[in-house]
Amino acid sequence: MAGSEPKPVFRCAIYTRKSTEEGLDREVNSLESQRDTCSAYIRSQKHKGWIELPKRYDDGGWSGANLVRPALQDLLTDIEAGRVDVVVIYKIDRLSRSLLDFVRLIDTLERFKVSFVSITQAFDTSDSMGRLVLNVLLTFAQFERELLSDRLRDRFATLKRRGKWTGGKTPFGYAKVDKKLIAHEVEAAIVRDIYARYPEAVSGNQLLQELRAQGVRNKTSVARDGRILGGHLFGPGLLHRILTNPLYLGFIEYKGEWYPGEHPALVTREQWDRVQAKRALRHECQIPRGHSGALLKGLLFDSHGRRMHPDGQIREGRRWDYYSTELSRDARRQHLKVIRVNAGEVEALAVTALRSLLTNRPRLSEALAELGILDASIEMALKSGPTISRWLDGMERERLAAVLKCVVRRAELDREKVRLLISCFELDRLLAWDGVGLLRPSVEIPGRVMSRVYVLDAPAALVRETRRLILPIPPRTADAIAPDPRLLKLLEEASAAREAIYANRDKTVAEVAREMGRGASYFSRLIQLNYLAPDIVAAIMDGLQPPGFTRRTLLEASMPMEWDQQRLMFGFPAWPTEGLSMSLTGRNHAPRSGGGLAL
Repeated sequence: MAGSEPKPVFRCAIYTRKSTEEGLDREVNSLESQRDTCSAYIRSQKHKGWIELPKRYDDGGWSGANLVRPALQDLLTDIEAGRVDVVVIYKIDRLSRSLLDFVRLIDTLERFKVSFVSITQAFDTSDSMGRLVLNVLLTFAQFERELLSDRLRDRFATLKRRGKWTGGKTPFGYAKVDKKLIAHEVEAAIVRDIYARYPEAVSGNQLLQELRAQGVRNKTSVARDGRILGGHLFGPGLLHRILTNPLYLGFIEYKGEWYPGEHPALVTREQWDRVQAKRALRHECQIPRGHSGALLKGLLFDSHGRRMHPDGQIREGRRWDYYSTELSRDARRQHLKVIRVNAGEVEALAVTALRSLLTNRPRLSEALAELGILDASIEMALKSGPTISRWLDGMERERLAAVLKCVVRRAELDREKVRLLISCFELDRLLAWDGVGLLRPSVEIPGRVMSRVYVLDAPAALVRETRRLILPIPPRTADAIAPDPRLLKLLEEASAAREAIYANRDKTVAEVAREMGRGASYFSRLIQLNYLAPDIVAAIMDGLQPPGFTRRTLLEASMPMEWDQQRLMFGFPAWPTEGLSMSLTGRNHAPRSGGGLAL
């Protein structure tokens, strides 16, 4: 027919992937099988205008756990350049096994109007049903990958408990034969020499300099490309690993536990004990280095397990100290924000919680019971709790930091509390301490009950992460303050905004906000303040709001409608649940949640 329109053409790119390089050297391998199947499918769709692109997108030996694959990146580049209309794959997990990564890929394809077709699952993303099936299948693919990871993790744990070396970089002093460790005679002699000389040396650094002067070098190895790796003079890291790794005593360490290994020991128990005793003695005499004013340095983590480092800055002639997380690559990938908390406030909360534990006999007894000891020493320890608590109140920061470093294994910060993991063993030592010198942690000795902890939660205000990325966590105090004029003015603005909405019901919120000279977003936040719980409004008017409760806190909070949740979020006391409240009409009724407040 002369007036018929030309048939549209769809350029199809075939993507193939194989997780391992095994078998890729064969003439017919997995990648070729995937390509042949996809190519045949494209030819079957020739009546729709599908044509196969000659360019190959093959990832051989690349895992589907992430998107770091050369052929996939090349395919995405061609998609963004408009060279591809349809992506054809053999099976969905060939593209990705991660649900998060797959969602990102689908977003990219949709943005550039590129369709996605899986041959074996027989669906495409051009309709809603195809997208639904796609998400279901990908969820199971990710579940399969996580099961595989769990099985591998359990297998390695079993091997280590049986004393088997599970691979990795061969330790200095050993050689690898048939996937097992045997003594390397030359290097083993160096290890024994180090253990013999360390207790007599003036310091570890002096021993290191002597080894370097003698030309002692680390292990050498040959890379796949033929390069020689290693062979450098001894460094402090290698010396530390040799002196602290129980591998040289004939043990395999797994999660703090030691298991007899199949490999030969290079040193005797007597040599090991002498070295560890000397290290403990030298550590006792060391002067603490680094940020000495940070009481929780190395102990504080956020709710995502990220370490919080001490930080500070000077503004307007005043120094401000914080603990903050780092914006690492993993944090960006997981869309995690930087958390910054005032150092003085969180430290005061931690110290107050520890002192409270020392003066609370039932809880202190519960913590010491974890040690499994019941004798006269426990009774003496319980009696000394209040005395130790008073010492901590007036203790110098350097000594206080040493106490926290010894007793607190870990401090975890979230929006509701600061959780302290207290070492029960070190807590018992603290209660028997005479207050002389610095309290130092005990040397780790296998077989002793030193890993048991007592969980101590210190409640803190539930506060939303602000745009300034500052999370105030003050200790709970009941100090009354004068009403904050900025908060009072904010409540007045909220009341005025509500009246303007009532008076202009024929207009949109944006139009009313514009007439009042406010932005739509700010005006909407003012409106929601009319739904604050009555006791919160009363506390603001009386100046009894919690410390750190500011105008910014109210405006930036994702405020729930439930009054109980509001009290929890902003750190106000919970409303009594058993009593009755008196209404303005004089009738008794139980307090309800939700609803507006006439300001």
